[in-house]
Amino acid sequence: MNKVNIALLFGGRSDEHSISIISTKYVYSLLQNFGHNVSCFYFNKENKVFPVSFDDFSENEIKISTNEINLGLLI
Repeated sequence: MNKVNIALLFGGRSDEHSISIISTKYVYSLLQNFGHNVSCFYFNKENKVFPVSFDDFSENEIKISTNEINLGLLI
């Protein structure tokens, strides 16, 4: 199978914020096990975006250790 680059976007203003974090951890793990390159981008409840690594995940919270990114630069 070819290695694929995948971006996971999660979090945000939704009432399901915590569920989004838990689901992303699961999907991230599966994609990693299949050998894909996975990048995660967390949207906090103010819709600010932060790149995060798997090591940044706790049970259902995110420890932000990087600077916010400007999505305008990515579009």
